[in-house]
Amino acid sequence: MRALFLRKSAAERVGDTAAVIAVTPLLRELILAACAEPLDWALDGRGHHIAALALDEIENSTELPLSLSQPVDPRLKRVTDALCTMPTDSRSLEDWAENSGATSRTLARLFRAETGMSFRQWRRQLRLTEGFTALVSGMSSSEAATVAGFESAPAFGAAFLEVFGLTPGKAREKFSC
Repeated sequence: MRALFLRKSAAERVGDTAAVIAVTPLLRELILAACAEPLDWALDGRGHHIAALALDEIENSTELPLSLSQPVDPRLKRVTDALCTMPTDSRSLEDWAENSGATSRTLARLFRAETGMSFRQWRRQLRLTEGFTALVSGMSSSEAATVAGFESAPAFGAAFLEVFGLTPGKAREKFSC
């Protein structure tokens, strides 16, 4: 993982809200090159040009629907933390209620209030995010489906296409580093 720290004026150029973006091969290399530059690079030197091109790539990048709202309520957080650790866990909300200190109705209400999604929607988004990460890391569609907790590769492919607008194979091709 790499991070780019931007001056306020540069950050304003690319927007003022957090987003997950597709990192193109060019942007990946620009980030690596920027990280290799000394911290105090000259404003008219190589570092400046790398940063300017990286900002241009970020500005023109594709935003990905990978955000996943995290709850604050400790009972709900126990559930979401456990699912983030093991996305393949298929327990129902009723099963989770036994270990969370809340009823399933309370958990369902909390999911809606704190994440804007139902439990099923939230878990599906988590699993698709895990699957997407597996794909861009080089796994096959069937391997990504397994990592994400889908019953089958076709079920994963259909859900993936519905949410991301492209097949798992195309996503791996387009976004793999």
